[in-house]
Formats: sequence, C-alpha cells, structure tokens
Amino acid sequence: MRNKGYRIVGFSDRDLDELAELRALIEVPTMAQVALHARAEDLEQLRPLTTTLNSTAERGQLREFIAVDTEFHLRALALAGNRHLVDNVRQLRSRARLSGLAQLAEAGQLVNTAREHGQLLDLMIAQDAGAVAELMRRHIGHTRGVWAGRGEQTRTSAT
Repeated sequence: MRNKGYRIVGFSDRDLDELAELRALIEVPTMAQVALHARAEDLEQLRPLTTTLNSTAERGQLREFIAVDTEFHLRALALAGNRHLVDNVRQLRSRARLSGLAQLAEAGQLVNTAREHGQLLDLMIAQDAGAVAELMRRHIGHTRGVWAGRGEQTRTSAT
C-alpha cells in the first residue's frame, strides 16, 4: 500500500479451490507419466525426503515439513523433464499456503499425509500410473479438505 507498507491479501475458499484444481490438472497426469517413464534409481533418490517428511510430521515441525514437502513434489515433477511445469507448480504451491496445518498436526493427521509420500514413491517405482493418479488426487485434495477444515470434500477429487 502506498506510503503504508504491505498488505497481505488472503484467498477466498473459491480461490483456494481453483488453485487446488489447477494443481490437480497439472500434477496428477504428470506424476502418472513420471511413474511410467522415470528410472527407478532416479525415483529412489527421493526416498530420504519421505523419511524426513515422516519425522518432521511426527515432531510437528511445520516449516520444515512444508519445505521438504515442496522439495519432494517439485523434484518428482522435474523427472518429467519440463522445467516450465515445475515452475508453474512452484508458483501455485506458494500462492496457496497451507492453512490449518497446525490443527492437522495437533490432530495427528499430518503423519498420515506425510506417509502418503512414501506410498506415492512406491507406486511410482512399481509403475502403477493409475494408483499414482488416484493417490495424487487424494493427496492434493488434502489442501482443500482436511487441511482447510472441510473434511475430504473438494473439487479436485472429482478430476
């Protein structure tokens, strides 16, 4: 704001739903393609991140969790070989900061979300593109479901 500093603009539920929908449109098919075409040894390089996600979730280290979660997703998407796609997902993720994350951690649900990364990685290594797509839809749905305090109802689950 002119001569006053910055004003943080929040997002409406509609904004956040639309951002999650965009992420699903990009990430779900891309992760399925990565599952079919990436080398297992390249995917295995993501394994330490899944371990870190589990430990940060168990300790309730939200900042660390968000950083490692972002790194996991962007590195996995990068295996598709499209840097513009990765940049766009990075921007979408940064615009839709995760609200309600502290409540999720307090309820013990952050650990379950963290574990999905290991499951996702296992499915990708097994080249099960259908299961990868299904898990990614559900995983992205957390950003507008449980994490937003609205249960699992989200528009991304229908895509």
